[in-house]
Amino acid sequence: MFDQKKYIETFSQVHASEKTLTEVLNMTKQKKTHYVGRLTRALAVAAVMTAMLATTVFAYVGFTQYENPTEMLKIFFGSDEYRVDEGGIRTETIGGKPYDVIEPTVEHVPVDTKVAEEYVAPFISDVGKSITYDGDTLTVEAHHYDSATNCGIIYYTVENPDGVTGYELQDNGEVWWPGGEKVQMSNVSEKNYIVEEETTATKLTVASYYCGANEADVIEVYFYDDTVNSLKLRLDDGGGMAFKAYEESSIVVSPIAIRLRLTDFDSLGKILEDGSYLPPVDDVRLDYLAVRFTDGSVYVVRQDEENAVIHNYHYALIKDYDKEEPCASYVFNRLIDVEAVDAVIINDQEYAVK
Repeated sequence: MFDQKKYIETFSQVHASEKTLTEVLNMTKQKKTHYVGRLTRALAVAAVMTAMLATTVFAYVGFTQYENPTEMLKIFFGSDEYRVDEGGIRTETIGGKPYDVIEPTVEHVPVDTKVAEEYVAPFISDVGKSITYDGDTLTVEAHHYDSATNCGIIYYTVENPDGVTGYELQDNGEVWWPGGEKVQMSNVSEKNYIVEEETTATKLTVASYYCGANEADVIEVYFYDDTVNSLKLRLDDGGGMAFKAYEESSIVVSPIAIRLRLTDFDSLGKILEDGSYLPPVDDVRLDYLAVRFTDGSVYVVRQDEENAVIHNYHYALIKDYDKEEPCASYVFNRLIDVEAVDAVIINDQEYAVK
């Protein structure tokens, strides 16, 4: 059982430094477009303090697998320094035909370690679980589940002394297995991205961002269809992770993600050329999604406008049909302090978050 008093006492000895990471969501390669994403709105940079977290500190809360726990936080939530990767458009030839591929603008910010200490570290679980299949060993290095938004992160490795083969990388670092997904997960939808600095010829390291876990108690991670030998990861954070909600949970914001209940937002539906209306559960018009903080700064999560495409998130899942309430969920590419959230902006409408 997590000892909150011991945790606070331990972290009171931590001192500051800087760290982070970021991820670009994979864009569908066969969607033809005619515009270039440019940064047209000011992207707010939250002033953050990060901490150099000693191994002895994280050994207490479960990070026994890490010599440098600060690097683990970097893999999940940030980059070494603030930077903006300007979006653009490139042309690829697929099946002998040219296609325009959007590359959105992505903002990278240092991790807010104060938020990580309070909101993330206490809820890491399933460290060090492993299974073996045909010479490959899959080990879950860390799992973070957020019950408020039904999203999470799984950090795992696949190791083989003869080499890890069979996977390919897309331009944004997404891992996929063209011969059939070697590593599979039940109960969630996810995107898997390579962690290059921790990947070798004999070890593949992956950060997997997921949304939409259904009402089951676990996520099963397994090789191919071998569910008998699956790793069972608990979907239980004790309900203790901080979050804010608006209007009976139509909007839920946590430190790692946001969830919108689509049936509560008629304005997100789409009007067709013939004047007919499609509700958001059938077609979602989400052109702009942002979080505003009490200091006036704004974190643009998503912007899809003619000359401005910004995607500051790791993964998005829209319309989860496995649940009674269709939702749009986004796993952030940074940690945010939910106590400082003032409002959520959806398209042209602001919603105060309490």
